[in-house]
Amino acid sequence: MALRDSALILAWILLVLLLLAFAGCARALHLLHAKLSEASIAPRRMRPGDSLVLPAELRQRLGNQDRVILVLGRQECRSCLAAANHLLAVATNANVPLLLLWSGESPEALAHTSVANQAETFELLSVRFLPYAIDLQAGKVNSCGGVGDPKSLRDFASSSVDGVIEAVPS
Repeated sequence: MALRDSALILAWILLVLLLLAFAGCARALHLLHAKLSEASIAPRRMRPGDSLVLPAELRQRLGNQDRVILVLGRQECRSCLAAANHLLAVATNANVPLLLLWSGESPEALAHTSVANQAETFELLSVRFLPYAIDLQAGKVNSCGGVGDPKSLRDFASSSVDGVIEAVPS
């Protein structure tokens, strides 16, 4: 066999190996893309009109209340405490029951309207940022959203308690 024939056979072998390597990389990239697509699918955000079934512990705490405002927060979060205090005052003025849900321990000053250690409920409700408020009536969401800044707090209060708004501190 001539040197030229040996070089040709070697070139074909290298080409086949290169194609196999490319196919392996393409397959690995496809699998990686599929896993990332699966992992990045975020749960659907809650919207007004959605049905919402609360965990049994919360339903029992609420009794037969047809309407309630839920405020979700963390004790260490200053804006969570401010939103909880503000919405508690607004809900009291509007005679709408309010329940504060905390991911850990609840603040002592708000213990009478609080339920502590509700991290699982946060997951169930797909809450990704705090503070978050939900106006719930007859198992349907009237309004919901983040209430961590004065404007969003004012917007939530006006949409959920029929326009009863207290001054929101800046």
